Amino acid sequence: MHLQLAERRREPFHAVLERVRQRGEVTSTTDVELAVNLLPGPAFYRRVVAHYPFPRAHSGAIVDHVLAVITH
Repeated sequence: MHLQLAERRREPFHAVLERVRQRGEVTSTTDVELAVNLLPGPAFYRRVVAHYPFPRAHSGAIVDHVLAVITH
């Protein structure tokens, strides 16, 4: 049950990144699975592990950073 829920939550990230890869906006060797893990990781750490609030501005910054890495 938990695995199915996690996969449903990850699917939108995976679908978008796969389309981006198919359009050639990132290299064909881009590890989509790794990128999917990188996107929610900082929010999870900040809220669940460190118990800090997660400012909205961090979401955009995280996406920008991940995209900067996978587009080069």
